[in-house]
Amino acid sequence: MIFKWLCILLGISTFLDAYVKKKAVHKTTTTDDKRLQSTLKRIGVNSIPSIEEVNIFKDETVIQFLNPKVQASIGANTWVVSGTPQTKSKLPFILLKLLSNVHVTEWAVI
Repeated sequence: MIFKWLCILLGISTFLDAYVKKKAVHKTTTTDDKRLQSTLKRIGVNSIPSIEEVNIFKDETVIQFLNPKVQASIGANTWVVSGTPQTKSKLPFILLKLLSNVHVTEWAVI
């Protein structure tokens, strides 16, 4: 026992170190999701159905969610958007959105 403590103090490895197993702690994402959902429930968020697309504009990029799950709590000023994001450049994204809303007949008038 004294030998072990002396080795620990001096930083020397002993042959016993190979036999000592350390238990690895694995944190799963399901526990994080459960904690997040319980916090959101406490705030009082409600699900908002029938949203097809969410675009978040940040600097020179656009973060786009197609068919996201959207939850909101207006009183707490909290919006939750969950889904698979796609990151795009801002300028081509805006031009494509504007051009998709313009009809062919309007082009002929211009």
